[in-house]
Amino acid sequence: MKRFALLLFSLSLALPAFGADKNSPLPRNFIPLKVLAEKGDAEAQARLANYYSWGKGVKVDRIEAFKWASRSAKQGNPIAKYHVAYAHLNGVGIPQDTVKAEVLYKQAAPELLALAKQGNAISQFCLGQMYEDGRGLNRNEKEAFQWTMKAAKQGLPEAQGAIGVMYLGGSGVKKDEKEALMWLRKAEKKNLSDAKGAIGLLLIEGKLGVKKNTVKGLQLFQESVEQGSPSGMFILGTAYISEEASLTFGVEMDAEKGVELIRNSAKQGESTARFLLGTLLVSGQAEVQKDVKNGLKLLHTASAQNNPRAKWVLANFYLSGRFELGKDVAKGMKLFHESAEQGHPQSQYSLANIYFAGQPGVEKDLLKSYAWADIAASNDHEQAKQAKKSIARRLTPEQIAKAEAMAKEMIKNNPRLLK
Repeated sequence: MKRFALLLFSLSLALPAFGADKNSPLPRNFIPLKVLAEKGDAEAQARLANYYSWGKGVKVDRIEAFKWASRSAKQGNPIAKYHVAYAHLNGVGIPQDTVKAEVLYKQAAPELLALAKQGNAISQFCLGQMYEDGRGLNRNEKEAFQWTMKAAKQGLPEAQGAIGVMYLGGSGVKKDEKEALMWLRKAEKKNLSDAKGAIGLLLIEGKLGVKKNTVKGLQLFQESVEQGSPSGMFILGTAYISEEASLTFGVEMDAEKGVELIRNSAKQGESTARFLLGTLLVSGQAEVQKDVKNGLKLLHTASAQNNPRAKWVLANFYLSGRFELGKDVAKGMKLFHESAEQGHPQSQYSLANIYFAGQPGVEKDLLKSYAWADIAASNDHEQAKQAKKSIARRLTPEQIAKAEAMAKEMIKNNPRLLK
């Protein structure tokens, strides 16, 4: 499930679940479906889990989704296995267990592929998400796009929203803002909350050719939150605790309300919310009572969800030996590299600094330093641009050419290095 919050955050600066319109009636088959599910029907249980996970006619509730998915998965349903794997990966309704999650994803993959080839839209979408995130399958953005598009063309709303995100970020397809907007509007017209949040944010900021309309945009965004969108709750929560964001959204700052929204988002498994709440608890900012233990726990959970910002924060803690973590240079460098390889500019810049000076456990290497500064600078990191010039003054033209070749090779092997 791609974190849709990252899309919203990037617009104001990845797609978990799309929520349903709270004013829309329950799906016509919801009640009989629930009756069947309660009687033990595996397919009905899996479909019910899908409703709660994606918010189809009901408020998004991933804990409830896990409850139904776990019952269905025990009977061998592959779509249910996907949802249970997601719950284990993100620690929703059950303690986080990334090893078990990967086992379940791998078990579900061939079964989902068989169903997807038969035209099952939900299986096609799940398969696309697994390819995009590299869960149970080798990461392949083109395969992710192709399977997700198959589901989107069948009218699956969550797939339509995901395709919009892919076009916007150029994931598995060439960037195309017009296509992105078209698919996001398709999902929004089906009253899906995260799509509403995306369109609402575009109206607030006047991006992608959408005429700016802050009032209408905020209305859509608030509807998204009321409908249970975890990413929507996170973004609106940040608006209440950030002066700059509050001005953009046209709301008055309210730390209590903002933190509560972020907490609710984190409970539903939103990694970006867990990252932010973790940093607030560790630092005691935004009128949050300082709680280092739980803050670190949230940061580690978000890091295990592959959140690059959480990895960057923890990497700094491990290198400096802050809190009860203790100093662990190897672990810190591993997290810096993982975050940098996900395209996080600040981690890339941090690596440039570390290799520039060297430290116990990390050998000084000006070529690596320049290469990472070059990559971070390509991601518009202003300090990296200056650092690159400073490092260059300590290198010969031949060494600079070698470092630039190193950076190009790194990008060739991992295009995700560039945002």
